[in-house]
Amino acid sequence: MVIMNKYIQDILNKLSPNSYIVGGAVRDIVLGKIPHDIDITTDLLPREILEVFPTGNIIGKRFGTVIVDTPYGTVDVTTMRRDITPGTHPDVAFTTDLHTDLARRDFTINAMAMTVDDKLIDPFGGLNDCYFKFIRAVGNPIDRIHNEDPRRAFRAARIAAQTKFTIVDNLRCAIFDADISEIDGDFIRTELLKGLKYNPRGMIENWVNLNLMAKVIPEFLVLHICEHNLKHHPEGAADVHTLYALEHSGQATLNELVAIFLHDIGKSRTKVGLSYHGHAKEGVIIATDILKRLKFSKADTNEILFCIENHMKMHIISEMRKAKRYALYDSPYFNSLLTVHMADTFNRENMRDFILNDIPARMPDRLVNGHDLIALGLPADKTLGPILKELYEIQIEEGIEDKVILLEYL
Repeated sequence: MVIMNKYIQDILNKLSPNSYIVGGAVRDIVLGKIPHDIDITTDLLPREILEVFPTGNIIGKRFGTVIVDTPYGTVDVTTMRRDITPGTHPDVAFTTDLHTDLARRDFTINAMAMTVDDKLIDPFGGLNDCYFKFIRAVGNPIDRIHNEDPRRAFRAARIAAQTKFTIVDNLRCAIFDADISEIDGDFIRTELLKGLKYNPRGMIENWVNLNLMAKVIPEFLVLHICEHNLKHHPEGAADVHTLYALEHSGQATLNELVAIFLHDIGKSRTKVGLSYHGHAKEGVIIATDILKRLKFSKADTNEILFCIENHMKMHIISEMRKAKRYALYDSPYFNSLLTVHMADTFNRENMRDFILNDIPARMPDRLVNGHDLIALGLPADKTLGPILKELYEIQIEEGIEDKVILLEYL
């Protein structure tokens, strides 16, 4: 078992004797992992916590959480609570009873506490479930998910992906039938990204098997009937191909993982036999809607869509004109596109070596700019953009290094 960090022990010692580490941190300690997110519960009220840690930052006064900075990182110190009303944002009241506080938590493996001297408090059998690798609700899963907080369905899927634990049958059934229509897209996106970070393939499989995919991204399920030519894709249909690609995602960033997950989503609307011409372009349309539903930022959306739109070009990049290749290389998202390509090809039979030999150390400076065209009498309007783009392509394709020679192409 991992021993408690001394900085955390210092915090517990400064609080009241009725203070404990709780939640996922205890689960990680039990599993022999170093916890990264530390939560402490105490019978002290928020104002009393601030008296002990005057530099602490209180967030959500009604929930009683104070953020304390330590050399180890930030620690959440929260007054023990009990729920008064159900729902995703319940009314709560403070309590001094640890058992009451633990009883309101979602799963048994998250409903354990640990004292400053490493004594485990486990009223709901979380240690046993850690040993047998089960995710089980505290109490009746129907009540905990359907009547109290349906967000627990997504947390279960994500924790199962992180820990590779099995969700027990009664909890699985409760998740399968959960009404998630009122859950905010921000929360769903956050849970998706957390799961993809630790176990990309497992996270998507969990969403599919728990009926969450059908409710959030039903477009993905259509990929199951998008068969491939087994000569090129012996793994099977497009959904299975996507799972294999996620399995080969290596050190991909979160945006790259989402792009890998959605790179073939356009096949759901472009199927003609075993062909899917134009699926990259259609994929951009579908993915735009999905990313909007999940409230991805504009910057993240642009990166993900660039990878989806151009992923097929990577297979034929050696046959493309030099100017077209350089246009891809010049994108700030090209490294992400290359990562998606590597995953798409399962890190074999890809164009990586060609690209690394072909890509210039520095993109050529543009010889001609808008001022040059205006000086030649062209109108200063939006027609300049396409002209400049064409001139730059000619410059690259022909290897021109003289502005005067390049302007002769006008």
